[in-house]
Amino acid sequence: MNKKALFIWLGLLTTALGAICSPGQSEQDEPAISKIVQTIVIQAEDTPIPEPITLNLSSAVTSAPAVAPVTGVRERLMAKVDYRVWMPESFKVSMANIRVAYAAHLGDKQFVVVDGESGPFYDGVDELILSPDGRRVAYRAQVGRQRFVVVDGQEQARYEDIGEGSLLFSPDSRRVAYAAKADHQWFVVVDGQEQEFYERVGGLTFSPDSRQVVYGASLNNKWFVVVNGQEGRQYDFIGNLTFSPDSQRLAYAAQSGNKWLVVVNEAEQKRYDGIGTLLFSPDSRRVAYVTQSGEKQRVVVDEQEGQPYDGIGAGMLTFSPDSQRIAYGARLDDKRFIVVDGQVEQDYTDVGNLIFSPNSQRLAYVAQASDKWFVVADGQPQKPYDGLLVGSPIFSPDSQRLAYGAALGSKWFVVADGQEQGPYDGLGSYSLRFSPDSKYVAFAAQTGDKWFVSLDGQAEQPYEGIVTSGGGGIIFDSAYTFYYLGVKGANIYLVAGKVKVPGQEMATPTLAPGEAASAARTIPPVPSDDTAAQTKDLK
Repeated sequence: MNKKALFIWLGLLTTALGAICSPGQSEQDEPAISKIVQTIVIQAEDTPIPEPITLNLSSAVTSAPAVAPVTGVRERLMAKVDYRVWMPESFKVSMANIRVAYAAHLGDKQFVVVDGESGPFYDGVDELILSPDGRRVAYRAQVGRQRFVVVDGQEQARYEDIGEGSLLFSPDSRRVAYAAKADHQWFVVVDGQEQEFYERVGGLTFSPDSRQVVYGASLNNKWFVVVNGQEGRQYDFIGNLTFSPDSQRLAYAAQSGNKWLVVVNEAEQKRYDGIGTLLFSPDSRRVAYVTQSGEKQRVVVDEQEGQPYDGIGAGMLTFSPDSQRIAYGARLDDKRFIVVDGQVEQDYTDVGNLIFSPNSQRLAYVAQASDKWFVVADGQPQKPYDGLLVGSPIFSPDSQRLAYGAALGSKWFVVADGQEQGPYDGLGSYSLRFSPDSKYVAFAAQTGDKWFVSLDGQAEQPYEGIVTSGGGGIIFDSAYTFYYLGVKGANIYLVAGKVKVPGQEMATPTLAPGEAASAARTIPPVPSDDTAAQTKDLK
């Protein structure tokens, strides 16, 4: 893969969710109201890419950086990356526990590198994952015609196949599960123990409390849910297996004949022609999902049907943090708009990226009119731009401030509270962060061939790249301490800094970051309608 292809690939990459199937089986056709092309940002063919191209390492810096509002910046070497042999799509980083892992190749062999240490050589490695706490590493390996899972450097049992996309850690990082195939049958392996054999399995997931393991399985062309080894009611097909945040409730979509229905803790709800997005409210008390009846789609909340529309925006259905409000994108003819608490807002050419503020009182989203993009905040359209940054807009923790990235021509700006910061040659997608006290906005930006982290428009030291993929990002550990990963050649550094407060002497920051973040790079996607009878987690 050349560097140009890598840059474009990083903008297009999407993650398939938990699909396991017997080889050769085609995915069930899914009805869709419409499909709209996603707009992406790529560099022009004649535009050189910085050397080396860094892991979505949003690569770059200012030619004359402003005085940074930070003091006592420190950096520590985390890892070295050999760009000649690494497999960039495999790159993973844990900011929580400072780990870097990626797959690499040498000749016809492949291996995994963790914190600079190379693992055993295999005929193939893929599906590399880190546990939620960042301490553990697992991946799928192949020797000859056998496949197996390697966890923390230890090889597990070898099988005919390991289900693609099935390998996962539990939320508490203590457990490991995946789907495997032996004797032409599929089964789930949990903590090294083989479960019951079936014709097919899929949708494997842990409950949020890590205590329950659930997946779909089939026998004699009938599907059912298996929860901790207990088989549920049989249907023609199932999908969208979803736990409530408190782990007490399980919901899924099921097909019976030519109808679909939602099942919540084994209680069946009304039947429709199709079921789309399915989710619980943050407090676990409410259930919402998208349905299709004939040519119309509507949202059902707590078994109460909303108004019918020609389409519901895919993936846009969302509850407010306090679970009291619900919003989604909808379409009637060629008009697209947001529906909030049952009320229709102004229509636009397209809408997307819907978010509630932390206090649930405010709402913001991305909209398009003609060929311009803009943010709509509290029902009011903001300044139009040529494009908007993926991962924006964002609200501050106190819900008072709003920030997003925007493009005018070839230049990028960060807009905070309506004020532009920039211009820059590029911005790192999903890199926007407010400090915990809501006073500062941090982001990864590019000027020329260098990247840097900016704090309220003031640039820090330059790097060849800022890591914003695979778990990288900008992390505040407190109101004044923040961390990120910078790249110089083959070296990845953990960089720590403290916000400089006038009149205060501040100690040099320690290198002990907190939670991880993630990123990609594109203009916000235009949402297609929610696909009824959604079954991508099972095949």
